[in-house]
Parts: sequence; C-alpha cells; structure tokens
Amino acid sequence: MAIARFDLNAVQAACQAFICGTVQGRNNSFAPSAPELADEVQRQQDRLRWEAHAATHDFVVEGSDEWRQIVALRGSTPPTREINGVKGWDIPKGELSQARQIELPKPRDLSALPAPNLRRAS
Repeated sequence: MAIARFDLNAVQAACQAFICGTVQGRNNSFAPSAPELADEVQRQQDRLRWEAHAATHDFVVEGSDEWRQIVALRGSTPPTREINGVKGWDIPKGELSQARQIELPKPRDLSALPAPNLRRAS
C-alpha cells in the first residue's frame, strides 16, 4: 500500500486536503491516484513533524546569553544552522528552561584594560 509507512495523522490530513480541494496543481474532478495520495501524505507528514518540532524547540542565536547558557549546561557547543543570515540552533524548550537558570559571569569592562602595543618589532 502506497501510504502504509506514514503516520495516521498525515494520512487523515492528506485525505482532508483532497476532500476540501486544497491540494495544489490537480484536477479535483477525479480521485487522486496512489502516487498523488502518497505525495500529499508525505507533504502533510513533513508539515506535521515540523509543527511538532517548532512547538517543542526555540531557535537560539549563536553568541547570545541563552547560547552561552546552553554551552555551559551541555559542556559543548551545539551545531549551527543559518536562518535569514542568523546562525543558531533549535534547542528543546525544556533544556532551554534549565539553561536559563545558569548564571553567567558578568561581562568584563574592556575599557579598563590597557591599550595593546601595536608597534612592530624590528
């Protein structure tokens, strides 16, 4: 069966999309073929999985305080991906909640440091 490997919710969502006539690029005068149904079920499954992921994760920007707290909690730096030119990673909301409890060290006042010696050695 063309849809046996998919989640039931995705199959139901695809059938609903066909019934409502919202599947793009097809003639609604005819029933969908098995490959058309499988394609729409795959699309619905991808959508449902992304919605579930987005509901349980927050995108944390690389270098932000939350990012530093995640690094402190994990003991390692998460991988990154880029969204609209901003690097970061999707962090589970529960883990992010734990990380927010970590107090970060106060930023150092760099103006109090001596100016670097920029002379070249001869």
